[in-house]
Amino acid sequence: MIKIGILTFHNNENKGVVLQAFALQDRLSNHFNCDADVVEYRTKSKERSRKVKYMLQILSRSQEHIKTRKS
Repeated sequence: MIKIGILTFHNNENKGVVLQAFALQDRLSNHFNCDADVVEYRTKSKERSRKVKYMLQILSRSQEHIKTRKS
């Protein structure tokens, strides 16, 4: 059986990227009768920016929660 690796940035803020990676994997597996795997490509800078963005979201939600409790 042929093996195919799909290298992608599928773990992204854009959820359509995840769907596209899944659809491509499914299509290749079914159409060509092969073993297709999605390989998630990550970089340190991308992971760092995702962590910072996540922390800022948590802080923002915490501040909103504090404001509503004071009212």
